[in-house]
Amino acid sequence: MKRKILIAVFSIAIVFLVVFVFCSNNYTERGVDKYIKKVNSNSDLINFSLEEVGSYKDIYFQSHKTGYFLFTSYGNLIVASYSDSEFEEQMTYLNKLKYQTETIIFDESKYALPETEFQIGDWQFKVLENKSPNYSIPKSIDIVAVNKSAFSIAYLTFYDQDIDYLCEASERDGYMERFINKYFEYDFK
Repeated sequence: MKRKILIAVFSIAIVFLVVFVFCSNNYTERGVDKYIKKVNSNSDLINFSLEEVGSYKDIYFQSHKTGYFLFTSYGNLIVASYSDSEFEEQMTYLNKLKYQTETIIFDESKYALPETEFQIGDWQFKVLENKSPNYSIPKSIDIVAVNKSAFSIAYLTFYDQDIDYLCEASERDGYMERFINKYFEYDFK
């Protein structure tokens, strides 16, 4: 009898493990053709148009989906490289955008947005005021990252309709770098 119960429990555990592994939906797509497909299929996922990217020398697009079962997060980014003059023109455009200037507190021990500006390697990141017509920070976060030495600019959109806050107050220091690494999986170093 005990053996039958043990086999049943073990079998159920294996089934749950298999379901958990196969229901994991982490993946990354790359290429401008994927950008066009994403923009046409769900406008909440990407809040930057190619027109906003301006004239560029080279472009890279990546969409990273993270999650299990029904709870998914999307980190979409466009990285554009510019000539000297194109970079200066794009910097003029970026200076006209509205940036988030204050952190956002979800409650006394949790942050919806722990930092508005941060740096990873040679990249300087700034969070924009909310661009999404449907969701607010932290469900939708738009970030611009500038690498002046490489004449490159990254345009990032994070989207997760289920998230209420990004981190606990005790995790605040350096959290946004961990956030970028987790949800975008792009080497900004």
